[in-house]
Amino acid sequence: MNIISVGKLTLYTFFACIFIYLLSFLGFLNPNVETFGFFLMVIVLIGLSFWKIEYCLLFLIFEFLAGIDGHLFEFKSLSIRFVLFAVFMFIWLIQKLRNYQFLKSQIENFTKSFFFKPFTFALFFIALAGIIGIIRGNAWNFIFADLICYSYLSLIFPFFDLIVNNKQLIKKIFQIFSGTIIATSALTITTLYLFASHSAVHGGIYYQWFREYVIGKIAAMNNNFFRVVMSSDILTLVFFLIIISILLFNIYKLTKKNYWLNSQLPWLIFLGILSSVVLTISFTRNFLLGFVISLIFLCLILKIPLKRKIIFSISLIVIFLLESFLIFYLCNHKNIQTNFLFLNDRIETIFTPETEASAMSRLERLDAALKKIKEYPIIGSGMGSEIVAYDYPTKKIIKTPHIDWGYLENWTDLGLFGFLSYFWFLGILFWQGVKTVYYSTINQDFYLGILIGLFCLFVIHIFGPFLFYPTGIFYILLCLMIFKKAVKP
Repeated sequence: MNIISVGKLTLYTFFACIFIYLLSFLGFLNPNVETFGFFLMVIVLIGLSFWKIEYCLLFLIFEFLAGIDGHLFEFKSLSIRFVLFAVFMFIWLIQKLRNYQFLKSQIENFTKSFFFKPFTFALFFIALAGIIGIIRGNAWNFIFADLICYSYLSLIFPFFDLIVNNKQLIKKIFQIFSGTIIATSALTITTLYLFASHSAVHGGIYYQWFREYVIGKIAAMNNNFFRVVMSSDILTLVFFLIIISILLFNIYKLTKKNYWLNSQLPWLIFLGILSSVVLTISFTRNFLLGFVISLIFLCLILKIPLKRKIIFSISLIVIFLLESFLIFYLCNHKNIQTNFLFLNDRIETIFTPETEASAMSRLERLDAALKKIKEYPIIGSGMGSEIVAYDYPTKKIIKTPHIDWGYLENWTDLGLFGFLSYFWFLGILFWQGVKTVYYSTINQDFYLGILIGLFCLFVIHIFGPFLFYPTGIFYILLCLMIFKKAVKP
C-alpha cells in the first residue's frame, strides 16, 4: 500500500496540471500563447534530460496522465504528446548508444523477458497491417493516426531500462497519477458547474476549447444535467479500481484506529471519492458495466468472507447513488424521485440499446464490422480501414474508421493472426500479473489493484478501442514493468 501515496510531487503535479489547462485555454484564444506553451513543454523535457533521464521520463508520463488526449497544445498540426514522445525517444536512444556494453546487456535481458516473443510477433503484425493499409488504398491520415497510437508501444524499451526494479520511480509515477486525478477531477467538476449554471453554453468559447483541445464531450441530458466525458476517464476508472481493490484487500484493518493514522488510507479514500464523482459525471455505460464486472471478478478471486464482500459492495452502490442524487440535485434542484427516474432510464439503455440513438448506431457498426472482417479475415484490411454504417443521431449513412467495438476493430485492422498475436501478448501479461499477486509477500494489495485495473481494460475494450488508445497502451506498459518479476517462494 506504500507504493500509492500522496507527497509533495502530488501537489506539484496538481498545480502543473492547472497551469497547463489555463495555458491551453489561453492558447485557444491566442495562437501565440499556444506556440509558447508547446515549446515550453518541449524545452522542459529537454532540460530535464540534462539533469536526469528518469526525470525526463516522469515528465513524459505526466503529459500522458495530465494531457488528457494529448492535444492541449499543437504546432503545425503536431500534437504535444507525439512531439514529446519523439523527442524523449531520440534523447534516450542517443544516451544509450554512448554506452554500448550496457545497451548490449539490456538487450539480452529484454530478449529473456516473459513478454519478448509475443511482443515481437505483435509488432510484426502491426507493421504488416500498416503496409496492407497502404496497399489497399486506405486513407493516409487514418493509417497515420492508427500507427501513431501503436507507436507508443516502443516506450517499452525505455520503460524496461528505467522503471523495472525501480520501486522509487514507480512510487513517483503514482504520486503523479494521484495529482492528475485531482486535477482532471477539478476540470470535470468545473465544466459541469459552468454548463449547469449556464455560465458556459454549447458553441461558446469554453465549449469549443473543450471539444477541440481537450477532445472531450459535453452532452446535454434531461433535467439540466450535462455529461462531461474525457479520454482520461479511462485512467480514472482504472485508478478507482486500484483503490477499491486495496480497500477490500485490507478490509480487516479498516476498523483499526492505528491503520488510519499510520497509513495513506484517508488520502486514498479522498482520491477514490473524486474518481467516483468523475465517473458519475461522465455517466458512461461502458465504464459502469466494466466497473461492475471488474468488482464481481475482484470479489470472486479475493479470499475474504462473503459477508464482508456483500457489505463492501452494497456500500459502494449506496455511495454511487448518493453521489448521483447529490450531483443531479445541484444541477436541477428536483426531488429524489425525478432524479431516480432519470438515473434508471440511463441504466436501462444498457439492457435496451434500441431505446437510444447512439446505442443503435453502435449496433449498426457491429454488423458493419462483421461484414468487413469477412472480406479479409486472415490478413485484415490494414491500418486506416473504414466501415460504412447508418448513423442514427445524424440519420445518415456514414463512412468511418471508428468501429466502436475494440476487439473487432483489432481483427479488422490486424487480421486474425495479428489479432491473436496482440492478445497473446496481453494474455501473457495478465497471467504474469496473476502470478505476481499470488507469489508476492509485500504490496500484494497494490499488485491486485493493478491486475483488476488491467482486467477492466479488457472488459471495456469490448465496446471501444481502449487497449490501443495512448492511455491504454501506457497502462499496459506500466503493468509490464510492475509484473516483470513473479518470484516463486
